[in-house]
Amino acid sequence: KAKALGIGLDSGAGLLVPQEVSSEFVALLRPKIIAARLGVRVISGVRASPFKIPKQTGGATFSWVGEGKTITGSQGGVGMLQFSPRKAAGFVAISNEMLDLGDGVEDMVRDDLLQAIARGIDLAIFRGTGSEFQPLGVSGTPNVGAYAMGANGAAPDYDKLNEMVHVPEENDIDLDEGQVGFAFNTKVKRKILGLKDSGGRPLFYSDGVGAGAALSRNSLFMGHPWAVTNQLPSNLVKGSSGAVCSEMFFGKWSDVIQVIWNSLAFMATNQAGSAFETDQTWIKATMLTDVGMRHPKAIVYVGDVLTA
Repeated sequence: KAKALGIGLDSGAGLLVPQEVSSEFVALLRPKIIAARLGVRVISGVRASPFKIPKQTGGATFSWVGEGKTITGSQGGVGMLQFSPRKAAGFVAISNEMLDLGDGVEDMVRDDLLQAIARGIDLAIFRGTGSEFQPLGVSGTPNVGAYAMGANGAAPDYDKLNEMVHVPEENDIDLDEGQVGFAFNTKVKRKILGLKDSGGRPLFYSDGVGAGAALSRNSLFMGHPWAVTNQLPSNLVKGSSGAVCSEMFFGKWSDVIQVIWNSLAFMATNQAGSAFETDQTWIKATMLTDVGMRHPKAIVYVGDVLTA
């Protein structure tokens, strides 16, 4: 039986049919960036290193006294919130053939570097280790607000969520001013949306409709904005829980400060290192930044939300 020519195989006349590559590019799926959306305060254009912000550590005291009696004196205290430049950096090597023949390759690489660094900084604001080269994030800040779901972690319920959101105010943080909100991952969001009242009705609604507090993109959750990113882990361990705990943050994000010494800077070279002999162009991106908190108790950190 004779075989018909077709475009599926090169040997079957497929080479005679030209291929076309779309100018549209399918980007890599990445977790969301949420710190700026929550209201983290940014101070940019800083030149000094270290950069210091005066901070009141003690205040005046008050007492009732009788006529002619000595008033008890008091002395306020002042400390310094200090920031030092930490370098966020990325690097990509590209063959010069790709640069010459590819459509928009350099722009794609620059955008990819920008996204990678932005996500790295976003994660550091929440979970930076404070190591030699990395900022110290909210979760590791000494005296940050904390709430424990249980000895071995626990799934969220309305009572626990209600207790958690009151922790900052119990530490005299004014939640009526500044940018206040929640941060959690998709697994925590799913658990919250699964909560039901005694009649089996959802406590929170994903479509913003119903008697419960809405949890749609532009709505408020328990009276406050919220943001979701899967950069926050879901494999933490608490007691005997196994690696099934997630993180959750709530509080006054305008008390979290990101200091920027220089905006994101790109540099390209085909001369450095082995780039010349391998006919490549190297593109790097750098940014100097650090993170700190005006009042650590402004944020409550939860690291044991069961989301299995």
